[in-house]
Amino acid sequence: MKFFSVFIFAIALVITWNLSRQEKTYAEQVHFSVQQQLKAILAESIQEQLPTVTELRFERFWTQALGEDQILAQFTYSLVDPAGATGPARLYFEGESLLYRDHSGAGDAPVFSFENISVSNSHIEFSEPLKVFSSGSEDSSWTEE
Repeated sequence: MKFFSVFIFAIALVITWNLSRQEKTYAEQVHFSVQQQLKAILAESIQEQLPTVTELRFERFWTQALGEDQILAQFTYSLVDPAGATGPARLYFEGESLLYRDHSGAGDAPVFSFENISVSNSHIEFSEPLKVFSSGSEDSSWTEE
């Protein structure tokens, strides 16, 4: 039984070693360049649509090659909206975009294009705690039993 365990361990070791030595689809510089350009595009778009926001931060930005012709970009960013009805609040958003390689370019560096960026999963962090009061009316539609 010990030989079987050693054999399974050796197979797992060889597989993980081969996976770690596997050639990457794109160099780290390509991922870095795509991330920087997408951040700039997002920041410009946010400033155009919401000119009063401040403190735009990218909390997380990650790209992953899905194949030779596709890269998936996923990100989380936050910003402060000083014009909120309850005072300044930090808003958090998550989003992603699928980039496709454009083969029409003649250069050595890969060029990618995308059609849309989807943003979802937002939440709000208020700078000051908010208080919620009950109205105290007797004609409420529910009662405690």
